[in-house]
Amino acid sequence: MNFVIRNLNDFLILGSWAILWLTGGYWIARFAFRLPEKLQVFTGMALGIIINTWLANLLTFILPVDAAFWAAAGLTLLLGVLFAWGKPLRVLLTCSIPLGQAVTFLLLTYIFTMVSRGLAIYDDYAHLPTLSMMAAGDLPPHFPLDPTVPYGYHYFLMLFAAQWMRLGGLYPWNALDLVRGISFALLIILSYSWVERLTFNKLGGLLGAMFSAFAMGTRWILLLLPAGVINWLGQGMELIGSGRLTGATLSEALSRSWGIEGAGPIDYPFAFVNGINTPAVMNHGPNGSIGIVLVLLLFLTFNRWNGWRGALVTVFLLAATMLISETLIILLLAGFGLVIVCEALRKRSLRLPANLWMWLGVILAGSLIGFIQGGALLDIATSALDSEAVSYQTVGFRAAWPPAIVSAHLGVLSILKPGQLIVGLIEIGPVLLVLPLFAAFGWKAFRAGRWFEAGLVASGLISLIMVFVEFSGSTGVRNTSRMYQFIGLCSMFFVPLVWMWVTHRRDIWKILASITMMVIMFGGVLLAAIQLPAIQQPVFSYFLSDLDVQMERDYWNKLEPDVLIFDPIVSRSPVIFARGSNANFTWYASKPEWEALAQSPEPRALNTGGYSYAYFDQVSWDELTPAVQESFQDPCVRIVNEIEDWRHDFRKLLDVSNCKVEN
Repeated sequence: MNFVIRNLNDFLILGSWAILWLTGGYWIARFAFRLPEKLQVFTGMALGIIINTWLANLLTFILPVDAAFWAAAGLTLLLGVLFAWGKPLRVLLTCSIPLGQAVTFLLLTYIFTMVSRGLAIYDDYAHLPTLSMMAAGDLPPHFPLDPTVPYGYHYFLMLFAAQWMRLGGLYPWNALDLVRGISFALLIILSYSWVERLTFNKLGGLLGAMFSAFAMGTRWILLLLPAGVINWLGQGMELIGSGRLTGATLSEALSRSWGIEGAGPIDYPFAFVNGINTPAVMNHGPNGSIGIVLVLLLFLTFNRWNGWRGALVTVFLLAATMLISETLIILLLAGFGLVIVCEALRKRSLRLPANLWMWLGVILAGSLIGFIQGGALLDIATSALDSEAVSYQTVGFRAAWPPAIVSAHLGVLSILKPGQLIVGLIEIGPVLLVLPLFAAFGWKAFRAGRWFEAGLVASGLISLIMVFVEFSGSTGVRNTSRMYQFIGLCSMFFVPLVWMWVTHRRDIWKILASITMMVIMFGGVLLAAIQLPAIQQPVFSYFLSDLDVQMERDYWNKLEPDVLIFDPIVSRSPVIFARGSNANFTWYASKPEWEALAQSPEPRALNTGGYSYAYFDQVSWDELTPAVQESFQDPCVRIVNEIEDWRHDFRKLLDVSNCKVEN
């Protein structure tokens, strides 16, 4: 499986580009914040990635993608230079790299990237086409299966991958695997740094890093219960998504492998995955671990601003969150609103502390910039204001009664039904035990004037009311769990808060805390072990083969701009050629006109339907009727390329642009 950069020229280009944002990020970390020297390198790397990618998104509105990607890296460096202005050259060139952290970062990046190479889970059919077309210049992105429709999506890390792909010639699946690996490694390094800072203990930092990697919900506990109890717990439960594909009932699904495509050599047991609280070792989605990395950056820097520089960079970080998740910033605004109300009541005055107003201004500025830069929230707002605007995404919410916990696998679990409530709490896991400590920490932060921590804790507590709300947009009720911010924050704070709580208590409490941690991490450790064999069996994806890779190597982004390609496997040609089709309303629902064409895709019918090219594999070609196969012998059809392997599998790329219907 080819993973290497294709030639020396691509290597030099990528190296030069990376040096720009790495250096800029390092200088931003050093001079925009008052950070200890040991935190500067990897905090700087994370800052460089996020600021460079955020700037790239803005610049693609006005520049071609190549120029935008280079300009973003250059501006990241320029920002670092401006912050470092006046410092002696010897100070600028001084860099102390923590050796242990550097080795850990490289090792984790390698392992996670290699594991990802052997997996194709979490909607490869949607992410790879989008990434490929983004790298070809489709920014802001459009829906690959109908390029006339804007595709408002959380595409931050995919945009970072698009830069690796465009500048370094990586294949889309390799680029996405690599940036996921980088984000996972940064998550572990920054988690260690943050928890060590709170606990003043290196062992505490190590436990925090391990917890960040493996902590998850504890569905597997259900396996310890008698069959009759499981049947009772599952009464009235309607599994959804991959849960429904796994089994018809809870009892049936718990004994089976998880019903998803793209798993590695060893299937995932359904009892050990989760539909609410997943571990970082399973962060193989489009944004990997970058969202948690961004939150950790805010935790590490919020009280270490070097004047206006730190405030400005924080605005950039908050704006970038809007391309990862709108929920965080919306709930953070609500949390700060609650903090302001509480402070006004406490002081019985609207004369609030200047630094509280400053934080509110930073958050409002980041939210405004994040809103206008594109992404799902702007797409949603545009559709709401203009009834004729076309958008892929639809968003809606409805009041939920009875209140419920929603799992992406187990469905809507009513809090008022004891059995479903028990399953819902087990699905979330014992991380909820830290909720009282979390609330107390927020109250102490509020009284001490640590406004960011207070606002974030308040946002988590506000998100508790989401059990009274269900998501009713285009992606379905399963996405309700993304609004449960309290779960993610409890996981992040679990180790430092429990560590501080048990430090001066009897050994029995320390033992119970250790056992609870092991229970929370057990499933994540098992999933990590299940994934390791995937390193030895890399894949492109479940809908791509080595013949498609050959086509991608020779024809990616080489066909005329904006042409449509007919492909019986609708997600395949956007990945290979970075050109879309007019096949679907959504990733799951095809258009009637495409279905009609798929029944009899004759060249002139394809041309009339707006297609300039057709792409067939051996299986789909053999499924055509002899008459349709014969129609491709028409002189109007031009064979662009045809390749075949030893198995007699083949790929045909055919030009039908001259096949006009005769009047």
